Parts: sequence; C-alpha cells; structure tokens
Amino acid sequence: MESTGRGLAVHIYADYKRDRVFVVGRLEDGRSFAAEDASWRPSVHVPSSSLAGLPAGLRTGFAERGLYALDGTALSSWTAPGFGAYRDAAARLASLGVPVHGAGSLADLYRSDKGLGLGVSVSGEARPGRRVDVVFPDARISSLEAADAPLSVLSLDIETDEADRSVRAASLAMADWSPKEKRLVRRDEPTIVLLVPAPGAGPGLSAGLPEGVEAVGDERALVSALSRIVTRLDPDLVVGWNVVDFDLARLVERSESLGAAFDIGRSSESARVLPKGRGRTATAVIPGRQVLDAMRVARSGPERYDDYALETVARATLGRGKEVSLRGAAKIAELDRMYLGDTAAFASYAALDAALVLDVLERTGLFALTLARAALVGIGLDRAWTSVAAFERAYGEALRRRGVAPPPFEEGRDVSGAAGGTVLPSRAGYREGVVVLDFKSLYPSVMRTFCVDPMARARSGLADDIVAPNGARFAREPEGSRWPLPDLVDSYFARREEASARKDATGSYVYKILMNSFYGVLGTSSCRYARTELAGAVTSFGRLVLLRAKERIEREGSEVLYGDTDSLFVATGLGPCAEYRAYRERGDELCRLVNEELAEMAAREYGARSRLELRFDKAYARFVIPPLRFAEASDGASDGASDGDEPAAARGRSKGYAGLLRGPDGDRVDVKGMEAVRSDWTPLAREFQLRLLGMVFSGASETEAGAYVSSTLASLGRGELDARLVYTRVLRRSASAYVKSTPPHVKAARLAGLTGRGAVSYVIAAEGPAPVDPDEYGASGPGSPRPDYGHYVAKQLLPIARSLAASGLPVPLGPFGLESPQPELF
Repeated sequence: MESTGRGLAVHIYADYKRDRVFVVGRLEDGRSFAAEDASWRPSVHVPSSSLAGLPAGLRTGFAERGLYALDGTALSSWTAPGFGAYRDAAARLASLGVPVHGAGSLADLYRSDKGLGLGVSVSGEARPGRRVDVVFPDARISSLEAADAPLSVLSLDIETDEADRSVRAASLAMADWSPKEKRLVRRDEPTIVLLVPAPGAGPGLSAGLPEGVEAVGDERALVSALSRIVTRLDPDLVVGWNVVDFDLARLVERSESLGAAFDIGRSSESARVLPKGRGRTATAVIPGRQVLDAMRVARSGPERYDDYALETVARATLGRGKEVSLRGAAKIAELDRMYLGDTAAFASYAALDAALVLDVLERTGLFALTLARAALVGIGLDRAWTSVAAFERAYGEALRRRGVAPPPFEEGRDVSGAAGGTVLPSRAGYREGVVVLDFKSLYPSVMRTFCVDPMARARSGLADDIVAPNGARFAREPEGSRWPLPDLVDSYFARREEASARKDATGSYVYKILMNSFYGVLGTSSCRYARTELAGAVTSFGRLVLLRAKERIEREGSEVLYGDTDSLFVATGLGPCAEYRAYRERGDELCRLVNEELAEMAAREYGARSRLELRFDKAYARFVIPPLRFAEASDGASDGASDGDEPAAARGRSKGYAGLLRGPDGDRVDVKGMEAVRSDWTPLAREFQLRLLGMVFSGASETEAGAYVSSTLASLGRGELDARLVYTRVLRRSASAYVKSTPPHVKAARLAGLTGRGAVSYVIAAEGPAPVDPDEYGASGPGSPRPDYGHYVAKQLLPIARSLAASGLPVPLGPFGLESPQPELF
C-alpha cells in the first residue's frame, strides 16, 4: 500500500553487497521506519586534464557535467554502476596519482546528493518490518526542514570485573524526546538491570532484588538478554557516559570472546566499535540506531566542569550523584564488596548510573542542543558535536550549490594549527569606572569582511587580491556574489538574529558556536580545507582590528587596560558612583567611534565593506588587575603589542581580573581567571579572596580587612577550617605516566590507588600529600591526616593577600608578619 511519512533520519548507511542505501529513523506518528533506496549510484570526479593520461579502460564513461574544482579547474565525472565499482575506481585513480574530488563515505555522498538533513519525507509502498514498525522497500526520500519526531533514547551502563574483564551487570533506562515540549522525558518505569549473580549466590537471590532487576545465568546469557531487550525497546539512540570507549567496546569484546551475537541494531548485523584513527575518535556502529556519548557531548557543551566524571557533572547539574562516589582503587574495592556481599545495593548502584545520564542530558539542555546542531548542519546525530564534520558538511553543500566539488584530502599538507588570539599586555592595579567592549563574533566577522575563504584562497593570484597581514591572499568576490564561507556566515548571522528575536535561546546558541568553530577548523589537519595560512589570516586580521580599536579609543583620551582576542577593557574616567546608564552611554559612544574607524579602514586599505561591530558588554564601578607574579614578570611574556619600556611591576596578569560589576539591577562581585574561580585552589583560598574583594569593593577600610585576615588565620590554626583545605586536581594522564616530576596530586593519586586519569582529592599534611574523601574530611581526628597549617598560610592565603595588596587594594600583610607594599603602579 502506498504510504507517506515525515520524520527524522536517525541513521543513513550503505549496503555494499546489495548496492542500496538505508535511511532508518522515527516518523512523526511514533513508528520506527526503514527506507531502502536501490536506485542511487555514486559518482567519481577528476580533473578533465588528467583523463588523457589514464588507461583507456579507466577513462571510459567520463564526461564534463559543469562541475569544477575549488581552484576553477574543469572536472569530468563518471557514475559507477555499483558501490564496489565506485570504491575500486576511486582507489585505482588515487594509486595513479589522480586527485578524486568530492570523495567521501557512501552515506555522506548520498546525504549530499539528495540534500538530506535530519528531517526527511519518505513515500512508497509500505509493509510491516521485523525490527522496525514499517519498511519502505523502494522508497522516494527527500529532505524536510520542519520535521520532528518522538525519538526514544536508551541509556546503557555496565559494571565489570576488571580482574578478568567480564561484565557483571548491564543497566538500561529509557526516555523519550517530546517534540512539543522540547524535553527529554524519562519513562516512569524501573531501570532494567541484568545481573550475573556472584559466585556462591543462593537460589533465592531473585526474591531480594529491587524491581526491574533480573538475574541471568552467566555473562553469555547477559549478552543475549541485552540484545533481546534492546530489540524490544527499539530505541533510536543509545546514550551513556563514555559509552563508546568503555561500555560498548567492552560488550563487543566480550560477545566476540564468548561467541555470542551482540545484534542490538535494527538489522541482524552485530554492533561494532571502530577504533580511533586520523582525526577521529572511536565510533560505535549499531545499524539503524545512533550512539551519543554523553561525556563527549558534555565536553563540547557550553558549561565547564572541574572534570568530566559522571559523578562530578551530575552533582554540578543535578545536585546529586552516584551512590558510591569513591574513585580509583577505593571505588573498585567498594563495588567488589557490594557485588559479593550486598547484591541488592550493587544492583541499585548500577541502575542509578544509567538514569543519571538521562537526567544530565535533560537538565543541561545538551540533548536539545544536539538535535538542533544536527538539524542545522544536516549531519548525523552522532557527529553533531564534531566541528570538522559539521564544517565539511556545511561548506561542501555551499560549494555544490556553486557547481564546485569538495577537494580531495591531501596527506602531508602544511597545517600547523590555529594560532591563539591576540592578548594585549594588561596594566596592573586598581581602577574605577571600567567598561568592557567586545566585538560581535569577531572571527566570523573577519571572514565576512575580508573574504577569508578556502575557495577565495584557491582562486587568488591576481593583482587586486586581498592580502592578509600574514601574507595570505584571497581573490575578490565576483560581482554580485559571495564566496561560500562569507555567504554561509552571513546566513548564520541572520538566522541567529531571527532566533534571538523569537526568544529561541537554543537556536541562537547553536548558530553562535557553529560560526565560532569555523576558525579552529581551518587550522585542524583533519579538515580537508584547512591550511596554516587560512587560520593565520583570521588571527592576523583579528590582531589588526583589535590594535586599531585600541588606538582609536586612546585618541579619545581613554585608557585601554587590557585586550584579549575580541574584548577591550577601558577606563572611562567616570567614578565608582556613576550610574549604569552613564557607563553604558560612554561605552556606546566609544563603540560608535571605533566602528566608524574600522569601516573606513576596511574600505580604504582593502576595498571591503566592514561587518565588524564593537559593542558595549558590561561595566565595573571598581576594577582590579593583579600584577604579574615575579616569575611571570621575569619571563617578559608579551605578544609584542606593548610599548616595550613598561616596567614589569606595572604589567598585570593575562586573563585574570576582578571587579564590582554594575548592572541596571544592582552590583555584584565578578571574578575571572583568579584564584577564587580556579578549581586547583582550595575552597578556603577561594572563599578568602572572594570575601576580601567583596569587602574592599564595598568600601571596607584596611583595618576592617585586617581584622578579617586575622580572624581567618586564627580559625585555621584552631582546626576550624579543615574541611575547606582539600585540594581537588585532575590527572590528564595516568599516575604512572609522570616520570620526570611527581607533583603533589600525582603522589596523592598513587597513594589512593588511582591508576587511570581522573580527579584526586587530598590535603597537605606534615608528611606530604594525603588522599581524602572531600565529602567526609573535616576536623582532625584519629586516622585523619592532620593538615600542615603553615603550608596553607604560605601557599594559599598569603599569595592572595600579597596580590591584592600589590594591586593597590587596602589589604594589610601585617597579620602575616609582613609589611604591606607601597605599590607604584600608576
């Protein structure tokens, strides 16, 4: 029967053996579907000039079809009779040194040729399926922008015995995406837990297990039951915390070892995990479904965390975490104890992990952001947060609309990475009436203004090229048209404004981070379009713009205290009692002058129309930049933008400042890059700095600040602040990998038995670093390491007081037995 459906394409993949493509997903009415297209065939594109040198049999069938290379070279195309023929021809041509343009995976080529994004319309004869609700065996498939569907999401978590690598338990929690509410809603049902009983467990074990827990005979039975249950639940996405590198990788490994089928997809093929390769992380393939690693998504999202363990992120976002919060050897020992002696508690722990992941994805909005990114770019959900894949998809489509094929990936080309943004040396000290001005999406605006574009670079070489400060050349845009990248960014700017106007925060954010990722991609070796001079052109223009803005502001008699990439901190001359409106008006006036200057510069020096826009961001009634520490000052760190004769004592820290932020609704202390907001300092140090800043910004005298310092030192010495003395640091590599030096947190990790990467909590005792549980460590007692209070005074409190005093704030050093400095900063 002929049928038509609208929905979301969850997985698009090619069947090489039968020369067909499957589009699998969920329809708007809630049914899962699989659409088969056996008519599509891929094409090979090569420079027309290369055909004469090919063997006669290989060049047969090639013809020009109005397609061109990035540099304008004419291409000839050949459509393969089948998928295997395409693969063989592309490989043969590459072996002969002939560049194949527009190459890629068959799924990506199909998506591009059909113009398919996340939303699709499917029509054709329909019949019931075995592993999906409906199958379209000879489908007509087209793109559909406005589609949505109630996606089902399964969260998977396993517990293992690390001694023999076996799987002890698997937990499955379900949720559904509500298109109407734009929410991920956890199902009101118990989490399923498949449990292999510990050796020696009695026959009555099942009677004492929590609801939803099922005891299975052995590990092989667990894999079989897992496959059966996933097939029954039929999720569109499988999510989990580190689910690709750990949970699925281990399940695939164990199923192969046991000879058990691990077919949890929408076909009879087993799930696979592809190892990481050139510029690619490990990837899980479950036919007909997608895998979303929640930990990777959290790393890519807008929020930053002390580390990316599920326990840390869950407590930060939900206010709750795992039932066992230990780490390293202590955690393994506790789970072993629970598994062997308290099966019900072990099962409860396993169930909670799977549910936590769903709650984190919903509370943070990361699931909604993932769908929005995939829909915007037209990319698979599993690659929605992959910047290179997103850029190549978006830019490749822009090329195709211009009759241009994406270039081949060139091994060994010059891509040394994207340089950092310009940082203007800061001027240390205390100021009043400071405004922060920032450029609206500076790097995307640079691309729009100065034609920074791979195609413009490839077609440069004329006398009127735009030449970037780093020497990169870009052809001017043809009359009445735009180069692909500036045009793409133009459209994103417009759509972001539309999203903001309709109060769509998710859409606005997605457009913003996509645009801002383009610069980094142009300096990433895994991107086919990347070149060192492309990324360098963006940063060199950015530096030029920042310096010109600084010069214009200083001609107005205002002092620029600091500049970083796209922001300028300006002392306005207004006092701390000025109203927010006065700061705003002064900032807006400076922005107007700078924008006029930059528009004139772009037109006069580059023949370009400026899209650069400096805007007022915020105002500080009181503001301080701490001076460089001695070691930093002696390094002479600078990007060369300073006058060169500025004394080291007058230079401030980069990316570190604090102020009394004044807004239309009141004042608050705001701290960036200083100890109070750094997780590698103790809670005591962070609280100490925040309290001092709050006092002096509110007008406290040196005597009042000194009384607080003395009180803190006294409380510390009496042991009243022990609970705030715990350091928490993150190991970026295993503790055993530290050979040349052994910093305190590594020593603590080794003592705690932490073998891999992760966070370690410890105190500094007289004997050295001692690992502790941050939730339980408090006043010193039997068995609890006693802090070395002298260490905390010398290494935590005194440096903060010294820094603030040297900045010109009324913070006395007398309580530490030192004389307060007499700063001569300005």
